[in-house]
Amino acid sequence: GANKIINLSVPIVGGRDQRGYTNHICIDNSQNWQVQHWRTLVSSYSKSPFFAHYAASLKTVLFQPYTLLWQLDVATLNWSLQQLKIPYTITNTTGFYTTAPPDCMDLRNCITPSKMGWALPHYQQVFGNTFIPNLSVLDLLFNLGGQANHYLDAAVDLF
Repeated sequence: GANKIINLSVPIVGGRDQRGYTNHICIDNSQNWQVQHWRTLVSSYSKSPFFAHYAASLKTVLFQPYTLLWQLDVATLNWSLQQLKIPYTITNTTGFYTTAPPDCMDLRNCITPSKMGWALPHYQQVFGNTFIPNLSVLDLLFNLGGQANHYLDAAVDLF
């Protein structure tokens, strides 16, 4: 935002400290979270170079009637990967794996908010002259557009 980082979270029925299967977590649609999120994105990014390019399709994804949190997660992940032109196949698992299969890179314990301290290259953001790292894929897309996937390729090389 104009003065600080704004954390957006989707409200869930029963609160955030629930324990249970991810595919059972319901979104609390009694709250107007979609409108709030959209207004925050417009307020924060409408002046970014590529916001107008992505806005309509993102709004369509955001305002679908989701019941379960995983449905929103998959829809936004699909949208992000499509915009980044990253070839992908998403498949559902039938259970939880304590270790990843040999042909997969397991990043479950590497990519968490508390561990997002990589020294990634700076790019121009709309918030001023101080670069704020690790905001979101939306920040990357709205500010870099079609170059976002090249930025991520360079970031992967840091692993």
